[in-house]
Amino acid sequence: MSLVNIKTALSYGTNLLQHLGITNPIFEVRLLLAHVLGKTQEYIIIHGERELTREEQENFKGFLKRRSNHEPIAYILGHKEFYGRDFIVNNQVLIPRPDTEILVEAVLESAECKKDILELGVGSGCIAVTLKLEWSHLNVTATDISNAALKITEQNAQKHGIEQEIKLIESNWFATLVDQRFDIIVSNPPYIADNEKDLVAKETVFHEPHHALFANNNGLEAYEVIAANAKNFLYSQGEIFVEIGFSQAVQVERIFTEHGYKLMQLYKDLAGYIRVLRFVIPDNESHEVWV
Repeated sequence: MSLVNIKTALSYGTNLLQHLGITNPIFEVRLLLAHVLGKTQEYIIIHGERELTREEQENFKGFLKRRSNHEPIAYILGHKEFYGRDFIVNNQVLIPRPDTEILVEAVLESAECKKDILELGVGSGCIAVTLKLEWSHLNVTATDISNAALKITEQNAQKHGIEQEIKLIESNWFATLVDQRFDIIVSNPPYIADNEKDLVAKETVFHEPHHALFANNNGLEAYEVIAANAKNFLYSQGEIFVEIGFSQAVQVERIFTEHGYKLMQLYKDLAGYIRVLRFVIPDNESHEVWV
């Protein structure tokens, strides 16, 4: 059909996405059309009679088709906000999520008096870049097994003017790190069990990189690798911060304590689930666990 103008395009797109069960279709259609036109959502709302060119119509229909296939809107737009900043994303990296801002906040509480930080599994770079921007004194190193993900991190570092200030290493966890020590290790690793796929949104299962989402051993494999190796890469009184699944706190604490770490603090999300755990290496002095 011919979409003619902004008003009819919005109506067409909203009806299509609503029929497919897309949450908040009006908002998403406005975002997509604004992106096509290079305008704000406010412009879209006000200028309903503005006619669309044939090219604009075709581009908009193409975006609607992608969204109809449950492709995340962040991938269609090519960016996602995180911690108040805009980050480039594509289907080679996870889409930054609000829960991960809790991980960043937790690290920032400790990072003022720290210097060297390692992020394992950097993905889009939203954590590493944010930490460097918030605390400019930090030396940030980040690894990822995916070269494609490292390229996105590099683009985001460049976007925010710190491309020379983050060291990126292609590595399967600690594999290619040699004789390096850090004050803090931070990671948002894959933690979804394969048998939990039915609980995950279609957008995530069909389009986000599986290696960054799913892990063996009921989703706990990455924590076992980190716990088994991190002591070799931490300074005395070094700390580990990990994001976890909403029901994994007990299992992840057990993994780290069995390797001699001490749980120092836990952080909850807005729904009351424990999302981040902070551990220290054994020779650190003991503290209370804050809930």
